[in-house]
Amino acid sequence: VTTLAGSGSPSFADGQGSSAHFNCPRGVAVDGDGNVIVADMGNHRIRKITPNGTVTTLAGSGSPSFADGQGSSAHFNCPRGVAVDGDGNVIVADMGNHRIRKITPNGTVTTLAGS
Repeated sequence: VTTLAGSGSPSFADGQGSSAHFNCPRGVAVDGDGNVIVADMGNHRIRKITPNGTVTTLAGSGSPSFADGQGSSAHFNCPRGVAVDGDGNVIVADMGNHRIRKITPNGTVTTLAGS
């Protein structure tokens, strides 16, 4: 077993490999390019780990609330699960908001279901 990314310390930071930080990562999925998509539940963000170990934030402000929008202007509340569809959209189970959300490849977050 090896560590793909993360320091083991519950906090937030994008970065390379072990310099990145997660807080209660939950669901993971792999997209068509080999990127690992992570529901970073405690940071209220959706993260991406590239095959070379670079961690970036796809969407989410870090504030546990609700808002559709572009990238970091969108808000999640304890995202728990992720999947990737055939068009490269990331589907998110946004547990705390009781909604299913979609992140397009260009980073636009919309609500598919729930209120």
